Amino acid sequence: MSLEWGLQVFVTSNQVKKTIRVSGEMIIGEVILELVSSLTSEQDWSDHALWWPEKKQWLLGARITLNAYGVQSDARLHFTPQRKYLSVQLPDRRYRKVKCSFSVLTFHAVAELCEQLCIRHPEEMSLVKARPRRKKDSDSRNGSPDPAAAAVDDDYPDGIFGDTLARSTEDRAAMNARWVDSSISLAEQGVEEFDPVQLKFKYHAFMNIDPKIDQDRIDQLYAQAKWSVLFEDVDCTEEEAIAFAALQMQVKLAVEMPVTRRSDFKEAASVEDQLNELQLGQRLPPRNRGLPTTSSKKLSAMLKFHKPGRFDTLGKRFKKYWFVFQDMHVSYYKCQEDEGGAPVGKTKLDKGTDVTPEINVTKKKFIIRIEVQTLDSSDVFELKCDNEDQYAEWMTACQLASKGRTLDDPNYEAELASVKAFVHLQVGKGSVSDAHDSAGSAQMGELTPSDFVSQRILKKLKPQKIAELIRKQHSKVNQLPTMEAKLKYIRDWEALADYGISYFIVRFSGSRKQELLGITYNRIIRMDINTHEHKKTWRYSAMRAWNINWEIKEMRIEHEDNSFSFSCQSADLKVVHEYIGGYIFLSMRESDEDELDVEMFLKLTGGWHESTDPTVLPSAS
Repeated sequence: MSLEWGLQVFVTSNQVKKTIRVSGEMIIGEVILELVSSLTSEQDWSDHALWWPEKKQWLLGARITLNAYGVQSDARLHFTPQRKYLSVQLPDRRYRKVKCSFSVLTFHAVAELCEQLCIRHPEEMSLVKARPRRKKDSDSRNGSPDPAAAAVDDDYPDGIFGDTLARSTEDRAAMNARWVDSSISLAEQGVEEFDPVQLKFKYHAFMNIDPKIDQDRIDQLYAQAKWSVLFEDVDCTEEEAIAFAALQMQVKLAVEMPVTRRSDFKEAASVEDQLNELQLGQRLPPRNRGLPTTSSKKLSAMLKFHKPGRFDTLGKRFKKYWFVFQDMHVSYYKCQEDEGGAPVGKTKLDKGTDVTPEINVTKKKFIIRIEVQTLDSSDVFELKCDNEDQYAEWMTACQLASKGRTLDDPNYEAELASVKAFVHLQVGKGSVSDAHDSAGSAQMGELTPSDFVSQRILKKLKPQKIAELIRKQHSKVNQLPTMEAKLKYIRDWEALADYGISYFIVRFSGSRKQELLGITYNRIIRMDINTHEHKKTWRYSAMRAWNINWEIKEMRIEHEDNSFSFSCQSADLKVVHEYIGGYIFLSMRESDEDELDVEMFLKLTGGWHESTDPTVLPSAS
């Protein structure tokens, strides 16, 4: 007969301690049955399981004995729910209190989170743990604190995740040490209930982004791209930064655009396509497929006119004329009574005409600068409006004309709403004055330059200059609906030279100095830690295998060009292993319809601590 002894178990739901008589030969199922029988409260215990805090181990095998787990009389177990709440920060910086399993592999827990958040392809995402707290946490873990409360820590000016300020490459390398391990559970990694974690796109290899079914996924991907640009996780030129800022502005403004008008425009395009198909199918005479170049609508108003010249140094001199806008032509007369006769001047705004806004609500400045390109020169003039409404109408007409469209265009109302929304941002506050430039915190209405560009751009250019550049660039994208603007932002982000590089500080075998290792979706890069110069690149397509010596924490990669070894100084080598294996797995995906091969993902990313057998790449890679 097996020797019996007292096993102490803490029931977390009831906050009570129980001692039950067990033997080493008892299986876990019997232990739980004995424990539940001793509890007076009646409740559903089906989600509860035994957790060994000292060993950070779940005892989930119902038919496995206590001896097999190594549980003896000095063990202190917890009987606790497997599904608990996490305080999850999404890429858009919002917090969600989400319930997920703490006992399954983190890969499955992330998939469960993504399903609740309606985000497809969870294999592209993972969780980042917060930095260790320097101050003792006063929040009770037995209650239900505010999801964001646990993420506040005055000891970290850049936030507990270290991502609210611009970071050096070394800082970004240190951040990669806090990715969770996908091959073990959250509880085994020290994550507790209500702990703050970040849900982020870990792998920059996105499968089939479809705006019809991926709205939430696109929203979060756009947010992560935006913050990576603003905090300089990727290098941008000045022109690229302004282009991103303009798209960000359009995303903000497009929310206020009338959706009905945009849908009407898409419906009109659909009808046009159907008529074209009918014409082709029945061999009807060719139809005029272009947008109408004549319009029954027109604009007319008394505006001020200025043509830039060499005397502008003395100040701009505007002269009043009666202006008429129709059929993409701008005509002006000395007075309203002259309309219908010979105009003083007439200009056609062809497709590609440069239309630039100059607006300052405080100073009642509503100017439209128009530059029409000709074969050997350009014709530049400015129109000055009296108020916001007049400016919005004329600006919309000019922008449509620059795209080859007339006032009858079905997208006119959406364009007008976009311009009015932009003007509305300025109402009551006006533009940045020179007096505010030195302070670096001036606002142009709600258009705060620091919300749209990085600190590097803010130090290089004055806020008013930044705002003017954003306005000019915005005029080129102001017709984009919200989702299209976000998709363009994502595509432009993916096109950046340093896009998607995850950094690690390593030491290569045979070298004494530290270097940077960059891991991307298709290659590994060896870089100088000071200059970031690329020394060597190894593509996954030419990799044969890799293996890790877990005892000395060294990875060896066999490549067609050469074989090399390195140790990681900034993170556990398991993180590097998971990155490389994850990217190789993602490159093997072929279709959304294919079932995700979880076993292969875990094989390529999990690692084997018991041996140094090499991981041989599947032939598909």
